[in-house]
Amino acid sequence: MANLIKPFATNADASVMSDAELANAPELKSGFITKSKADSRLIGKLIQNTTAVSYAVGEFISANASVDVNPASPQAIASNLSVAMQKFVSDNAPQTDISGLQTKAAAKTEHDAISSEVEKKLDSTAASTLYETKTNVNSAIETLSTSVNTELNKKLASSTYNADKATFATKSELSVKLDQATYTADKPTFATKIELNSKLSVDSYNTDKATFATKSELTSQNDSLQTKISAKADSTSVYTKSEIDGKLTGTYHFKGSVESYANLPTANIEVGDTYNVKTAYASLNIKAGDNVSWTGTEWDVLSGLVDLSAYSTTEQADAKYGTIAGVNSKLSIDTYNTDKATFATKTELTSKADLSHTHTISDVTDLQTALDGKQAAGNYQPAGDYATNAAVNAKININGHRGLIAGYETVGTVATITGDSPDTNETAAAVSVANGAANQCWTKVVHCTAASPSVSLGTSWSWQNGSSPELKQNGFLVLCWCNTMGLAIYNNVQ
Repeated sequence: MANLIKPFATNADASVMSDAELANAPELKSGFITKSKADSRLIGKLIQNTTAVSYAVGEFISANASVDVNPASPQAIASNLSVAMQKFVSDNAPQTDISGLQTKAAAKTEHDAISSEVEKKLDSTAASTLYETKTNVNSAIETLSTSVNTELNKKLASSTYNADKATFATKSELSVKLDQATYTADKPTFATKIELNSKLSVDSYNTDKATFATKSELTSQNDSLQTKISAKADSTSVYTKSEIDGKLTGTYHFKGSVESYANLPTANIEVGDTYNVKTAYASLNIKAGDNVSWTGTEWDVLSGLVDLSAYSTTEQADAKYGTIAGVNSKLSIDTYNTDKATFATKTELTSKADLSHTHTISDVTDLQTALDGKQAAGNYQPAGDYATNAAVNAKININGHRGLIAGYETVGTVATITGDSPDTNETAAAVSVANGAANQCWTKVVHCTAASPSVSLGTSWSWQNGSSPELKQNGFLVLCWCNTMGLAIYNNVQ
């Protein structure tokens, strides 16, 4: 039977990748990049692997199902593969009756059970060297117990120790104490508690010392006080507080306003308390707005509100009358009479021209002749620093044909790309691309030298094929922005 599925690239020098090259090919994980150029040796290796398996399956079907294997009919291949497998198993399966044999699982279960029981048993030979008899062990325990009790009887009970522990001094406490001989020798120099208690502690002295005044400070303060006292008035020539209070008793103390005479207070009133009464009270000749003051026995009517409507206000007087300063600023009659001889009369002024006036050309002698010698009015370039036509022609046109542009620029190193960034950049840092501005168009190129380049695009940017491509070291990122959107392209260097 014929197997029409054939293997690919079977020669030893076939143009395919080696097994090691295939194992390291990144396309095994990422697949082929859309619209990119794939390595023909990689494609050949993938076809070689696929056809090798397909050929082996075809040979198996052809040999065991006794049929032709045609890759144009995959349904027939699937059906014939099932027939070939059944035929292979039928021809090669063992024919021995194994119904009486134990399965591996059952044998393992039984083995594990036996092993568990064996581990529970003690080897008699090892026991004689590793373990003591119960009699020997009990005897040793009794001997040890007697020895322990004897030692315990020699020890201090824990309750006694805990009770007395508070009276013990630690080694660190003893180390700072004075020995008896030194104490006896130095005792005459010690002060008693009574003597110490009557003294000021060093700490209190040091703390309060800053608040003490020195003799020189007290002397200076005393001199200052004497100077201030000497500047004060003699007590015999001034009033005391009680004397001032007595003099103020007879003065008026304005307390506020009341609606009517009946609303005036009747208790807690002092001489001089004064109120304004808003409503007239004819019985006491109190007019609306009058003030009343307490004399000690009754309310005395003072002057109230005065109608000033017949009088001019300050504003009206200022508008009608001149001020003293205004009068003083006027020219005196004597000065006028003295200076009058220097004034010009109206008749004399009529023959004079105004300081600001105009003339026709004919009014000025020889003006027309002078003007005839001048250049006619027009749009002329004023003096200054201007470019020549040749210099202007050497510049690049901002529209139309720009001519042949040649030259180069210095490579930038920025990693954050905006419309103001250099047109070409090289960086090993992570690249961040910001959205451009409306009505702007620009193109930037970035050489990414990082081992694992990273590119972050703004929200208005898109990758050329819709998704981020594989970014390899030393690749070139091309960024094109126009008005409201940008296109990013990354080209890996093979």
